[in-house]
Amino acid sequence: MFVMIGKTASIRDRIAERIRRTRRMDVFMRADFADFGAYDVVGRELRKLVGEGLLVQVGYGLYARAKRSVLSGKPIPSVPLIEIGYQALRRLGHSPKPCRAALDYIEGRTMQVPAGDRIALSGARVKRRIAFGPRVIEYS
Repeated sequence: MFVMIGKTASIRDRIAERIRRTRRMDVFMRADFADFGAYDVVGRELRKLVGEGLLVQVGYGLYARAKRSVLSGKPIPSVPLIEIGYQALRRLGHSPKPCRAALDYIEGRTMQVPAGDRIALSGARVKRRIAFGPRVIEYS
């Protein structure tokens, strides 16, 4: 679908077009669209895009690209939640790493698959909650 992007395009259309054109990341922050309008207006348009299934909200002011679930037909993140956590924390200025259990599994020291989504952050205290549905990113 071709959407005209210019001065006459709506804020929703301009945000949607930027999301479609951005291929190097799957996580978006409300601040990414601040050049399109006021804080409240951008937030309202992002909520509409969440309702349309183009995005899913994974945290306060934090959105991820969405796709339709083959099982339920509802919007779900297009990448795993752990990858969303890594991308979001990098965007927020942190340097996330796999937790110890994940490193042991990746390096072949154990056959036990790590349970849950845990990210290691060295020396940083993060209060931001990144979640989708019942799954929540934990920090260690």
